[in-house]
Amino acid sequence: MPVYVLEFQTNLKGDNSSVAEGMTKAVETAFSNRRSAFNVLSRRELTQLVAQNKAESDLHAIERGEKPSAKFITQFRTAEGFVRGDMKNSVDGIVLTIAVVRLNSEVVWEQQKVHTLLQWLDTNVRLEEADKFAAEAAAALLPANEPVQNDDAPRGLDLWKAGNCRDATPLLENARAVNPSNVMLFVALGHCQNEAGDFSGAAQTLTSGITLSSTRADLFAERAKSFFGQKLYKRALDDLDQALKHDPGNVAAVELRGDVYMRLGQYDDAVSAYYEVYQRAASRGVCAKLAQAYRNDGADDAATRLEGACRP
Repeated sequence: MPVYVLEFQTNLKGDNSSVAEGMTKAVETAFSNRRSAFNVLSRRELTQLVAQNKAESDLHAIERGEKPSAKFITQFRTAEGFVRGDMKNSVDGIVLTIAVVRLNSEVVWEQQKVHTLLQWLDTNVRLEEADKFAAEAAAALLPANEPVQNDDAPRGLDLWKAGNCRDATPLLENARAVNPSNVMLFVALGHCQNEAGDFSGAAQTLTSGITLSSTRADLFAERAKSFFGQKLYKRALDDLDQALKHDPGNVAAVELRGDVYMRLGQYDDAVSAYYEVYQRAASRGVCAKLAQAYRNDGADDAATRLEGACRP
C-alpha cells in the first residue's frame, strides 16, 4: 500500500516547531520499517506527483481529512491512503494526533498522546510514539490471520546465535517486516544494531519489542545497552531495573549496571555491582573492572591485591 507521508500541521512557534518536523521523520521511518504493510513515498516524491498532475487543491483536501476529487482518485488509484498529523498546544502539554486516511476519507486508525514540550524534544519519545502508531496502523490495514511464509527469520536467528550479526541483520530486518509479532526478531535485531553502534535504531527496535512483550528481561537489558551507548544513563538504569525485576539472575544486566555507575562516577555502587558479578561469574574482565572501581573509589590496597588475582 503506497502511503504518502505529509508534513505535520503545528501551532508551535519558533525553534519549537522543529518538534513537528522531527515527528514527521520519525513516522516516516516507522512506516518504512514495515514494508509488508506500507510502501512509503518521500514528501519530495509526493510534491512532484502532485505538481505534475496539478492536484494541489486535492492535496489540501486530504490534509484536512476530506475526500479528494474523482479525477484525483483516478490519477492516484494505486494510492490507498495518506498519513496526516497535527501537534497542538493544550493545557496539559502538546497533543499529537496522527491518522491514516484512505482516499474515501475513512480514518482507519487515530491516536492522541499528550506530552510536555520537554518530553517531545526527546528523540526516543518521538520514536516510541511513531513506532506504536505504525504498528497499530499496520495491524488495522493488514488482512487478519493472513499466513506468512518466510525463511529469513530462522536463518537470521541462527546467524545471530552464531555471532554473525553482519549477515544476520538484513535477514532479521526482512523477517521483522513480514512477521512483526515475532518478539525474538526484535531481540536479535536490537542486539545486532547495538553491536554495529546504531544505538538509536536499536532503541527503536527494542521499544517495538517491548510493546509486544513487556515482561522479557532480554529486551530491557538490550535496550539498556542502547541507552548506555547514547549516554542516557538514567534510562539505562531504569531498563536494568526492569530486566532484573523479570530475571534476577541476569548477570549481564548487573555488570552493565556497574558500567553505568562507573560513567556516573558512583564508584561505590559500581564496586557493589561488579563484586556481585565477580562472586557469581568470575572472569578476568570483571575482575579488572572491579579492581578499577576499587581504585576509583579510593581503595588502592584492595585494587592492587585484586589486580594480582586478575592476572592469568
